[in-house]
Amino acid sequence: MAYRLLVSIEVIEFIERLPVKTREALRFAIHSIGRAPLGRFDALHRDAIGR
Repeated sequence: MAYRLLVSIEVIEFIERLPVKTREALRFAIHSIGRAPLGRFDALHRDAIGR
């Protein structure tokens, strides 16, 4: 199943102003959440297909 992580433009603008090492670490973390989001959420209920 393909997932998309929606990130606010304000978050992107904030990340762009950070030092390069911090920015790269945050981007890596965001990408890893987008690749495998299951187990990284606080929702209590899932829909019919398990999202």
